[in-house]
Amino acid sequence: MKKKRLNWRLVLYELRNITGNIFVIFFGVFFPIMLSALFSIVLKKQVPEEMYPKAVTSIFITMSMIIPMAVLLIGYAANYSQELEKDIPLRLNLFGFSERTMLAAKMIAYLIFTTAAFLLYTVTDVIMIDRKS
Repeated sequence: MKKKRLNWRLVLYELRNITGNIFVIFFGVFFPIMLSALFSIVLKKQVPEEMYPKAVTSIFITMSMIIPMAVLLIGYAANYSQELEKDIPLRLNLFGFSERTMLAAKMIAYLIFTTAAFLLYTVTDVIMIDRKS
């Protein structure tokens, strides 16, 4: 049987799987934005004025680390366990997709989603957080 190659339809399928998990959306996109906004408000009242820009930068970097951890650790594990339960890798293999092709599609989809989450996080934080004191 001829093995099928990686294509955008398979990557879009994986992107739909990622965005279908509410935990990935919440913990990978909204949670870091909410925490950085909350911590910046709290820090404004507790940190000396000259140290505030450094503190906000530190919060921005720290909260941005949540995105890949949440997306990859929560999302990949939850989605792949559901796929194994329903024998989806076996079915895709029967339709001619190799494990290598499926893994490449997953990696590309997670890279796209993580990049989009970082962009949304950065744009939202630049708009919401006052970096000057």
